Amino acid sequence: GKVLDPENNETTVEKGLTLNAKVEATMIIKNYHEQVENTIIEGDIKILEAGEVDTSTPVEATVTQACEAGYALESGATTASTYNITGVIIDLGTWSDEHNNVDVKIADSAEETDTTKILTVFRFKDKATYDLLAVGDKVVVTSKLTRYVNSAGTTDIVETVSGAAVVTKIGANNSEAPTTVTSTVS
Repeated sequence: GKVLDPENNETTVEKGLTLNAKVEATMIIKNYHEQVENTIIEGDIKILEAGEVDTSTPVEATVTQACEAGYALESGATTASTYNITGVIIDLGTWSDEHNNVDVKIADSAEETDTTKILTVFRFKDKATYDLLAVGDKVVVTSKLTRYVNSAGTTDIVETVSGAAVVTKIGANNSEAPTTVTSTVS
């Protein structure tokens, strides 16, 4: 079926739905005085194919909102939109000279432990920017999102598209002081 919000012709970032997306939904259908009504049960929507999205302007999102959009995807699917995700670095990982990349984790707060609210900046490739970052720094990550579930089903995370994220440092050690450093993608 197609998804369309008749009230405002828009969809929500939280669910990751787009206009005319092809979805599979579990719902309760009621017949009330010959008027069919349906109710989508929270969490039972699977996006099978992205719909129409204006991809020219990145979607502004918190880490939690971005993760919710990512978890609405099937494993291996990628969002149609690019996101500007504002968060705090909670894990810098260790730079791999062999692979020339690192996985960095961000959340809405430095204290976040709920893995469904942590975004992995997957295979971040900008060593010069990486060297200027620290745990606690406030950043904006710009990328499309993908959902990764391993074959055993034991790992289920939302991450940026491999090697494609741009990271902009906007504050040092979770401060509001502007310290802007922007990475480049080659």
